[in-house]
Amino acid sequence: MKVAVLAERGVGGERQQAKKILAKSLARYGVTLAELRRDDSEKIIKKYPVKNKLAKKLLCQVASCVINSGDIKHRWLKSGKSVEIFLTETQHIEVDAMYSYYLKLLEGDINLLYIAFVNKHDIFCDAGRTRSANNRGDDGMDGKSVLDMMNISRGLGNSSYRKQLKGVKN
Repeated sequence: MKVAVLAERGVGGERQQAKKILAKSLARYGVTLAELRRDDSEKIIKKYPVKNKLAKKLLCQVASCVINSGDIKHRWLKSGKSVEIFLTETQHIEVDAMYSYYLKLLEGDINLLYIAFVNKHDIFCDAGRTRSANNRGDDGMDGKSVLDMMNISRGLGNSSYRKQLKGVKN
């Protein structure tokens, strides 16, 4: 682990911060530094909860990145809420941290995509068109997020929905 090397060889504040991060990680996963340094070739089954198929795809992508192979051994449990992956303890720690990080980013980006989609296709009731920004789904967004949403919006398709019933107000 890079953090362990920094905790040993780092300088000043970098070293102290690395020691704190390392201690926190070891406590979180219930392992010692000696256990991580041992020959870590034994793979065991690690279970990860997933919310949906997109989260499963992300988890498998992260795991393949960590083990540096497109051929990961995993199983999608029948409940559809967990995935089991064969990993070493060190790989598990890295997959868990990396997956948590990217899942949070993905959820934020999906929300931004949703807001861009609704705004691009103007999916609002008439009352929502004249009210405040929170009816448009973009309340509380900073300038960068609004700009990101606009850029995403440009990349979305330009198809239009046609009402199926005559006489229904638009």
